[in-house]
Amino acid sequence: MPHTSPIHPHAARVSQVGHTAVAHAPAGLRLSGVHFAHAGVQPVFQGLDLAVAPGEFVVLLGPSGCGKSTLLNLLSGFLSPDRGRVQLDGAAVFPEMPALGYVFQSPHLFPWLNVLDNVAFGLRMQATLSRAEQAARARHYLRLVGLDEAAHKLPHQLSGGMRQRVALARALAPEPALLLADEPFAALDAMSRRHMNEELLRLWAALGQTVVFVTHDIDEAVFLADRVVVLDRAPGGIDSEFVIDLPRPRRVLHTTRLPRFQALRDQLLDRIDHVTTASA
Repeated sequence: MPHTSPIHPHAARVSQVGHTAVAHAPAGLRLSGVHFAHAGVQPVFQGLDLAVAPGEFVVLLGPSGCGKSTLLNLLSGFLSPDRGRVQLDGAAVFPEMPALGYVFQSPHLFPWLNVLDNVAFGLRMQATLSRAEQAARARHYLRLVGLDEAAHKLPHQLSGGMRQRVALARALAPEPALLLADEPFAALDAMSRRHMNEELLRLWAALGQTVVFVTHDIDEAVFLADRVVVLDRAPGGIDSEFVIDLPRPRRVLHTTRLPRFQALRDQLLDRIDHVTTASA
Protein backbone atom coordinates (compact mmCIF):
# COMPACT_ATOMS: atom_id res chain seq x y z
CA MET A 1 0.00 0.00 0.00
CA PRO A 2 1.20 3.56 -0.58
CA HIS A 3 2.37 5.63 2.36
CA THR A 4 -0.32 7.81 3.91
CA SER A 5 1.96 10.81 4.45
CA PRO A 6 5.12 12.09 2.81
CA ILE A 7 8.47 11.34 4.42
CA HIS A 8 10.56 14.43 4.89
CA PRO A 9 14.37 14.29 5.03
CA HIS A 10 15.46 13.98 8.65
CA ALA A 11 18.06 16.47 9.79
CA ALA A 12 20.75 14.55 11.67
CA ARG A 13 21.42 15.93 15.13
CA VAL A 14 24.95 16.33 16.46
CA SER A 15 25.46 15.95 20.19
CA GLN A 16 27.61 18.58 21.88
CA VAL A 17 27.26 17.30 25.43
CA GLY A 18 30.80 16.28 26.31
CA HIS A 19 31.14 12.65 27.33
CA THR A 20 27.48 12.02 26.51
CA ALA A 21 28.22 11.99 22.77
CA VAL A 22 28.07 8.45 21.44
CA ALA A 23 31.30 6.65 20.57
CA HIS A 24 29.86 5.74 17.18
CA ALA A 25 28.27 8.47 15.04
CA PRO A 26 24.49 7.97 14.62
CA ALA A 27 24.02 5.15 12.14
CA GLY A 28 21.88 4.89 9.03
CA LEU A 29 19.84 1.70 8.80
CA ARG A 30 18.51 0.08 5.63
CA LEU A 31 16.48 -3.03 4.85
CA SER A 32 16.38 -3.94 1.17
CA GLY A 33 14.07 -6.58 -0.29
CA VAL A 34 13.86 -8.54 2.96
CA HIS A 35 12.01 -11.86 2.90
CA PHE A 36 11.61 -13.82 6.13
CA ALA A 37 9.55 -16.74 7.36
CA HIS A 38 9.76 -18.81 10.52
CA ALA A 39 10.23 -22.50 9.75
CA GLY A 40 6.96 -24.07 8.63
CA VAL A 41 4.99 -20.85 9.13
CA GLN A 42 3.44 -18.30 6.77
CA PRO A 43 5.96 -15.64 5.66
CA VAL A 44 6.31 -12.65 7.95
CA PHE A 45 7.85 -10.30 5.37
CA GLN A 46 8.03 -10.42 1.60
CA GLY A 47 10.22 -7.81 -0.07
CA LEU A 48 10.32 -5.41 2.89
CA ASP A 49 12.15 -2.11 2.36
CA LEU A 50 12.82 0.38 5.16
CA ALA A 51 15.34 3.18 5.65
CA VAL A 52 16.09 4.98 8.93
CA ALA A 53 18.20 8.14 8.79
CA PRO A 54 21.13 8.72 11.18
CA GLY A 55 19.82 10.20 14.43
CA GLU A 56 16.17 9.52 13.58
CA PHE A 57 13.70 8.19 16.16
CA VAL A 58 11.40 5.72 14.40
CA VAL A 59 8.55 3.90 16.13
CA LEU A 60 7.09 0.65 14.79
CA LEU A 61 3.37 0.30 15.46
CA GLY A 62 0.88 -2.36 14.46
CA PRO A 63 -1.53 -5.07 15.61
CA SER A 64 -0.39 -8.30 17.20
CA GLY A 65 1.04 -10.66 14.62
CA CYS A 66 2.36 -7.98 12.28
CA GLY A 67 6.01 -8.85 12.92
CA LYS A 68 7.22 -5.91 15.01
CA SER A 69 9.44 -7.98 17.28
CA THR A 70 10.56 -10.14 14.36
CA LEU A 71 11.62 -6.99 12.54
CA LEU A 72 13.67 -5.85 15.55
CA ASN A 73 15.35 -9.25 15.66
CA LEU A 74 16.24 -8.89 11.99
CA LEU A 75 17.62 -5.41 12.65
CA SER A 76 19.78 -6.74 15.47
CA GLY A 77 21.05 -9.78 13.57
CA PHE A 78 19.40 -12.21 16.00
CA LEU A 79 17.51 -13.43 12.92
CA SER A 80 18.82 -13.52 9.34
CA PRO A 81 16.62 -12.76 6.34
CA ASP A 82 15.89 -15.58 3.91
CA ARG A 83 16.56 -13.06 1.15
CA GLY A 84 17.51 -9.41 1.07
CA ARG A 85 19.86 -7.30 3.16
CA VAL A 86 19.85 -5.61 6.57
CA GLN A 87 22.65 -3.06 6.80
CA LEU A 88 23.92 -0.52 9.30
CA ASP A 89 25.95 2.15 7.53
CA GLY A 90 26.41 -0.27 4.63
CA ALA A 91 27.64 -3.23 6.73
CA ALA A 92 25.59 -6.37 7.41
CA VAL A 93 24.30 -6.45 10.99
CA PHE A 94 25.28 -9.15 13.49
CA PRO A 95 24.34 -9.53 17.18
CA GLU A 96 27.74 -8.65 18.65
CA MET A 97 28.08 -5.51 16.54
CA PRO A 98 29.47 -2.78 18.87
CA ALA A 99 27.28 -0.18 17.20
CA LEU A 100 24.08 -1.97 18.34
CA GLY A 101 22.27 -1.58 21.66
CA TYR A 102 19.10 -3.46 22.65
CA VAL A 103 16.48 -2.84 25.36
CA PHE A 104 14.07 -5.71 25.93
CA GLN A 105 10.49 -5.89 27.21
CA SER A 106 11.86 -7.13 30.55
CA PRO A 107 15.02 -5.74 32.17
CA HIS A 108 16.82 -9.14 32.21
CA LEU A 109 19.18 -8.02 34.97
CA PHE A 110 21.48 -10.51 36.65
CA PRO A 111 20.00 -10.89 40.16
CA TRP A 112 23.36 -11.71 41.77
CA LEU A 113 25.08 -8.58 40.38
CA ASN A 114 24.60 -5.13 41.83
CA VAL A 115 23.33 -2.26 39.71
CA LEU A 116 26.80 -0.98 38.79
CA ASP A 117 28.01 -4.40 37.67
CA ASN A 118 24.85 -4.98 35.66
CA VAL A 119 25.40 -1.74 33.77
CA ALA A 120 29.08 -2.58 33.23
CA PHE A 121 28.37 -6.13 32.04
CA GLY A 122 28.30 -5.34 28.31
CA LEU A 123 31.49 -3.31 28.64
CA ARG A 124 33.14 -6.27 30.35
CA MET A 125 32.12 -8.56 27.48
CA GLN A 126 33.56 -6.13 24.93
CA ALA A 127 36.85 -6.02 26.88
CA THR A 128 37.99 -2.78 25.25
CA LEU A 129 38.21 -0.76 28.48
CA SER A 130 40.07 -1.35 31.72
CA ARG A 131 38.07 -2.33 34.80
CA ALA A 132 38.42 1.21 36.16
CA GLU A 133 37.21 2.68 32.83
CA GLN A 134 34.28 0.25 32.77
CA ALA A 135 33.23 1.32 36.27
CA ALA A 136 33.57 5.01 35.40
CA ARG A 137 31.51 4.59 32.22
CA ALA A 138 28.83 2.60 34.09
CA ARG A 139 28.62 5.25 36.82
CA HIS A 140 28.29 7.95 34.18
CA TYR A 141 25.25 6.29 32.63
CA LEU A 142 23.73 5.55 36.01
CA ARG A 143 23.95 9.28 36.70
CA LEU A 144 22.25 9.99 33.38
CA VAL A 145 19.28 7.80 34.32
CA GLY A 146 19.23 9.18 37.87
CA LEU A 147 20.35 6.03 39.67
CA ASP A 148 23.92 6.79 40.74
CA GLU A 149 22.93 6.41 44.40
CA ALA A 150 21.60 2.88 43.71
CA ALA A 151 24.91 1.60 42.28
CA HIS A 152 25.46 -1.01 44.99
CA LYS A 153 21.89 -2.23 45.32
CA LEU A 154 20.71 -5.58 43.96
CA PRO A 155 17.91 -5.70 41.37
CA HIS A 156 15.34 -7.07 43.84
CA GLN A 157 15.78 -3.90 45.90
CA LEU A 158 14.57 -1.70 43.02
CA SER A 159 11.12 -0.85 41.71
CA GLY A 160 10.08 -1.99 38.23
CA GLY A 161 10.75 1.45 36.78
CA MET A 162 14.18 1.61 38.37
CA ARG A 163 15.10 -1.83 37.02
CA GLN A 164 14.13 -0.72 33.51
CA ARG A 165 16.27 2.41 33.91
CA VAL A 166 19.20 0.13 34.82
CA ALA A 167 18.52 -1.89 31.66
CA LEU A 168 18.48 1.33 29.63
CA ALA A 169 21.77 2.46 31.19
CA ARG A 170 23.30 -0.95 30.38
CA ALA A 171 22.23 -0.63 26.73
CA LEU A 172 23.60 2.91 26.51
CA ALA A 173 26.92 2.32 28.30
CA PRO A 174 28.69 0.84 25.23
CA GLU A 175 27.58 4.04 23.44
CA PRO A 176 25.95 2.36 20.45
CA ALA A 177 25.09 4.16 17.23
CA LEU A 178 21.72 2.36 16.99
CA LEU A 179 19.39 1.62 19.91
CA LEU A 180 16.68 -1.01 19.40
CA ALA A 181 13.85 -1.07 21.95
CA ASP A 182 11.19 -3.79 22.10
CA GLU A 183 8.29 -2.40 24.17
CA PRO A 184 10.64 -1.63 27.06
CA PHE A 185 8.06 0.21 29.17
CA ALA A 186 5.00 -1.99 28.53
CA ALA A 187 5.04 -3.60 31.98
CA LEU A 188 5.27 -0.30 33.89
CA ASP A 189 2.36 1.55 35.49
CA ALA A 190 1.05 4.60 33.62
CA MET A 191 2.95 7.19 35.67
CA SER A 192 6.25 5.32 35.46
CA ARG A 193 5.77 4.82 31.74
CA ARG A 194 5.24 8.53 31.12
CA HIS A 195 8.33 9.32 33.17
CA MET A 196 10.42 6.79 31.25
CA ASN A 197 9.24 8.20 27.92
CA GLU A 198 10.45 11.64 28.96
CA GLU A 199 13.72 10.19 30.25
CA LEU A 200 14.31 8.35 26.99
CA LEU A 201 13.78 11.51 24.93
CA ARG A 202 16.10 13.46 27.23
CA LEU A 203 18.85 10.87 26.79
CA TRP A 204 18.28 10.64 23.03
CA ALA A 205 18.57 14.42 22.70
CA ALA A 206 21.90 14.32 24.56
CA LEU A 207 23.38 11.17 23.03
CA GLY A 208 22.25 11.33 19.41
CA GLN A 209 21.66 7.64 18.68
CA THR A 210 19.44 6.37 15.93
CA VAL A 211 16.47 4.68 17.65
CA VAL A 212 13.98 2.06 16.47
CA PHE A 213 11.29 1.54 19.11
CA VAL A 214 8.42 -0.99 19.13
CA THR A 215 5.16 -0.26 20.93
CA HIS A 216 1.44 -1.13 20.91
CA ASP A 217 0.63 2.24 22.52
CA ILE A 218 -0.43 4.93 20.05
CA ASP A 219 0.03 7.82 22.50
CA GLU A 220 3.56 6.60 23.27
CA ALA A 221 4.32 6.33 19.54
CA VAL A 222 3.21 9.90 18.81
CA PHE A 223 5.00 11.33 21.84
CA LEU A 224 8.37 9.70 21.06
CA ALA A 225 8.72 9.53 17.31
CA ASP A 226 10.04 11.54 14.43
CA ARG A 227 8.26 9.00 12.25
CA VAL A 228 5.77 6.22 12.95
CA VAL A 229 5.84 3.16 10.68
CA VAL A 230 2.58 1.21 10.74
CA LEU A 231 2.97 -2.47 9.96
CA ASP A 232 0.24 -4.55 8.33
CA ARG A 233 -0.50 -8.08 9.44
CA ALA A 234 2.00 -10.58 8.08
CA PRO A 235 3.09 -10.77 5.35
CA GLY A 236 1.88 -7.30 4.46
CA GLY A 237 4.98 -5.40 5.60
CA ILE A 238 4.66 -1.62 5.84
CA ASP A 239 1.11 -0.33 5.61
CA SER A 240 1.81 3.38 6.04
CA GLU A 241 4.14 5.96 7.56
CA PHE A 242 3.41 9.16 9.49
CA VAL A 243 5.79 12.06 10.03
CA ILE A 244 5.35 13.34 13.61
CA ASP A 245 5.88 17.07 13.24
CA LEU A 246 5.49 17.99 16.91
CA PRO A 247 8.00 20.45 18.39
CA ARG A 248 10.85 19.24 20.59
CA PRO A 249 11.73 19.06 23.42
CA ARG A 250 8.53 17.27 24.41
CA ARG A 251 6.93 16.98 27.85
CA VAL A 252 3.96 14.70 28.45
CA LEU A 253 1.73 17.25 30.16
CA HIS A 254 2.30 19.85 27.44
CA THR A 255 2.76 17.81 24.26
CA THR A 256 -0.21 15.49 24.72
CA ARG A 257 -2.53 18.51 25.03
CA LEU A 258 -1.51 20.00 21.69
CA PRO A 259 -4.21 19.89 19.00
CA ARG A 260 -1.63 18.48 16.58
CA PHE A 261 -0.86 15.60 18.96
CA GLN A 262 -4.53 14.74 19.15
CA ALA A 263 -4.92 14.94 15.37
CA LEU A 264 -1.94 12.61 14.80
CA ARG A 265 -3.21 10.20 17.44
CA ASP A 266 -6.63 10.10 15.76
CA GLN A 267 -5.06 9.47 12.34
CA LEU A 268 -3.05 6.57 13.74
CA LEU A 269 -6.07 5.16 15.58
CA ASP A 270 -8.01 5.17 12.30
CA ARG A 271 -5.12 3.51 10.47
CA ILE A 272 -4.60 0.80 13.08
CA ASP A 273 -8.35 0.14 13.09
CA HIS A 274 -8.26 -0.22 9.30
CA VAL A 275 -5.29 -2.61 9.43
CA THR A 276 -6.93 -4.68 12.16
CA THR A 277 -10.38 -4.93 10.60
CA ALA A 278 -9.16 -5.40 7.02
CA SER A 279 -7.20 -8.50 8.01
CA ALA A 280 -9.75 -9.92 10.47
